[in-house]
Amino acid sequence: MNALVIAGGGACVNTDASGGGGGAGGVLLHNLTLLTNNAYSVIVGGGGAGGSYPSNMEISNGTNSYITGSGVSITQSVGGGYGAQTDQVGGNGGSGGGNGGRQPGTPGQPTSGQGNAGGIGNQNSYPFIGAGGGGGAGGAGSPASSGGHGGAATSEYSTWASHTSSGVSGSYAGGGGGGSWYGQTPGNGGGGGAGNGINDGNGQAGHANTGSGAGGGNRGASNGAGGSGIVILRYTGSINAVSTTGSPSRYETGGYTYYKFNNSGSITF
Repeated sequence: MNALVIAGGGACVNTDASGGGGGAGGVLLHNLTLLTNNAYSVIVGGGGAGGSYPSNMEISNGTNSYITGSGVSITQSVGGGYGAQTDQVGGNGGSGGGNGGRQPGTPGQPTSGQGNAGGIGNQNSYPFIGAGGGGGAGGAGSPASSGGHGGAATSEYSTWASHTSSGVSGSYAGGGGGGSWYGQTPGNGGGGGAGNGINDGNGQAGHANTGSGAGGGNRGASNGAGGSGIVILRYTGSINAVSTTGSPSRYETGGYTYYKFNNSGSITF
């Protein structure tokens, strides 16, 4: 049995200038053997959530996704790093978050084998203070000119996406685009449901159950949340679970049986 495990994407911050894009949640594919008559817990990580400008500007990483139960010990997929406010560096995570405007330091860094780094912010003076894009599963976030683009999503699992009606355009886990100052061009999200950056207002949220990061904002009322994660189990041939919780969806197509978890739950075979 194979398990595609994607963590939640990082949030962005709406800042006094330009916020970095959130990093994508970590992406891992596992080969597992699940014992019959044993319940296995499937944990689907949530997207990072944060506060609002100017009263509450806290931001957060996405949370981890994983499977646990008898005989199963796997590396957790790590939540995406947050996109930083102006002058701050992005958070580390599955993929790293982008730096805020004016911050050329080391951006958010990825977890080994799960994603890519965020982009740096533009150090120039107003109005050229764009923020870096968040890292994606398929590529690093771009450094900012006005606003850096998010790192590319991964299309490696496009067959899984098409067979289970998941992902966006066959992709998962893109990095959020970096925000920019008024009148400048913000960064685009890296695909797979990642949020775009904004130059006046709220950064866009990442799409649910894609693990994609949120786009960075500029003085918006509330910052964008990262996209929640997803866990998909795939068996060769036809199989039916004895019981499930969390309302997973079952698909049988292309010679495989899939169980898709958009929310945390459990499964017993």
